[in-house]
Amino acid sequence: MIGFKTRLATIPLMITMLVAAFYIHGADPFGKKQLSLIFFTLFLSILISGVLTTP
Repeated sequence: MIGFKTRLATIPLMITMLVAAFYIHGADPFGKKQLSLIFFTLFLSILISGVLTTP
């Protein structure tokens, strides 16, 4: 059961990171946006690769 809906769980997290990067820190320099964009790419890679999911 580990990783049963891992891919679906990343979608709200990705939306949250995009909102944090472009809405909350929209006027801030790139250094402030960087962490949320790194988390976004991490969640995107989990969504694409399906880490911890069973086929």
